[in-house]
Amino acid sequence: MLLLCVVVVLLLLTSVSLGAMMDMCAPPPAPTGQICPQPITSLRPDYSNPFYELPIPVVAKPVCRGRYEISVVECSQQIHLDLQGKTPLFCYDGLYPGPTIEAIVGEKIEIQFNNKLPINHILPVDVTIHGACDVPEVRIITHLHGGHTLPQYDGYPEDWYPHGYSKTHTFYNDQPPTTLWYHDHALGITRLNVYAGLAAFYILRERNEPSLLLPHHQYEVPLVIQDRSFYESGVLFYPYGPVPPDVNCPYTTTEGTTIWPSGVPEFFGNTILVNGKAWPFMNVESRLYRFRLLNGCDSRSLILKLSYGNSYLPINVIGSDQGFLTHPVAVQELLMGPSERYDILVDFSDLPVGSEILLKNIGPDGPLMKLDMVEAADTATTGQVMLFKVTAPAKDSSRSKIPTQLDSPPIPTAVTNTRRVELFESQDMYGRLKLMLGPEGSPMNWDDPITENPELGSVEKWQIINTTPDTHPIHLHLVRFFITGFTTLDGTPLPQFLLDHQRGPKDVVMVPPQTVASVVAQFDILGRYVWHCHILEHEDNEMMRPFDVIKVPEELL
Repeated sequence: MLLLCVVVVLLLLTSVSLGAMMDMCAPPPAPTGQICPQPITSLRPDYSNPFYELPIPVVAKPVCRGRYEISVVECSQQIHLDLQGKTPLFCYDGLYPGPTIEAIVGEKIEIQFNNKLPINHILPVDVTIHGACDVPEVRIITHLHGGHTLPQYDGYPEDWYPHGYSKTHTFYNDQPPTTLWYHDHALGITRLNVYAGLAAFYILRERNEPSLLLPHHQYEVPLVIQDRSFYESGVLFYPYGPVPPDVNCPYTTTEGTTIWPSGVPEFFGNTILVNGKAWPFMNVESRLYRFRLLNGCDSRSLILKLSYGNSYLPINVIGSDQGFLTHPVAVQELLMGPSERYDILVDFSDLPVGSEILLKNIGPDGPLMKLDMVEAADTATTGQVMLFKVTAPAKDSSRSKIPTQLDSPPIPTAVTNTRRVELFESQDMYGRLKLMLGPEGSPMNWDDPITENPELGSVEKWQIINTTPDTHPIHLHLVRFFITGFTTLDGTPLPQFLLDHQRGPKDVVMVPPQTVASVVAQFDILGRYVWHCHILEHEDNEMMRPFDVIKVPEELL
């Protein structure tokens, strides 16, 4: 009898516990009578106001040689003067963008990140997507994007930690000089943490870099381009969606389930920020400049052009995600998917004082589909990025010049395995768009068994098959890869898709719809990493998969 009572009590406790967990993981009850919130749409560029002069990200200072401490805190910043107040943000060391880490090739550094954020998020959290249920609302883990990093320091999405905890990352910087960036990567909440402000540059240099005669000091400028939307008060707007136009909140899916708040398939802000300022301007001299570009948008692909009068200045590309090209490539427009970086030179030498050059974006105000069928962004807002004003002649007899050759990392040879993986589009249990990855023909969720397990030291060709209607920026952690070509789904070569400036070392590849992109990489560190789409809304809702770099037992060799 006693045993029976114990069993009954245990069953009751279990049912209560499971019931509470189910309630926590289910969509929260929707507020009643609330109209769908909308962002302010009247913000415009104002290049005449000194407030909008381009800010340059602060360079972090070590607490001692090779060691940094960065506190992750809530802060606020005035982004546009037509907003009624400062914008609440999540910030590295109280700065947006966060402080730039400058490291030297071959010299190890350590960074301790301290989570001092509040326990409640400043943006709407959807608990129905993977990794967001039954966990602290605010949690972080930092990833060095593009870093050749040991797995325990890579920022694995499940390695998050809440308020009051810290984590130290060690970076050995054993890779070529390039422009990297660090950002949050917590499972199920990456899009919100990065949108809230957790992003910053990490610039890796060589000690003899000045011998290249590239512009440096104040003539070498990092530019992170992001899109945001705001309420009139200055608070960040992030949609509660997916809500059709003119429909009152809450939104009920076709299955009749109310979701509040709900994740959205993509997000496109109506305001362009550069280095945390809306539509800034930069005063330049009549000379050569180096710009390190980062597309830090959640979903937006940029197509950049430098407009001067009725013509365009050439954009001289000298580097991509993972280092220098073999030689500069001059282009008139530059496609940049989310998280891509390009190292460029712009020559203002022949322009008279008083000249103005507008950096335009002719990319779309929505998902990037076919590359040859792009409807350009709104020319009054998101079609503008920033303005360069030539205000003075060159202050010195600079020897900076556009080089003819550069030291590019070698392309891996002797491919030992070809792996075919696929991008899929489906719906989740609530009828919302759900993007997935997996082996060819097998869509997989995050928690499904690992299917990508390259051997240690192997050189693999990944053929990435995109059967969806959109272009996806696919990022592999750990590796530096090279794009070797594009084909149609039936294998017909598409040589026009691989442009000269995309032949350098990369860690993100833009895969157009109904095409196959091939990349070659060497997997040289044991452990677990991830690969994913870098449209952050996709990454947060199943378009991310782990992979294991494994060591084959000697008896099987």
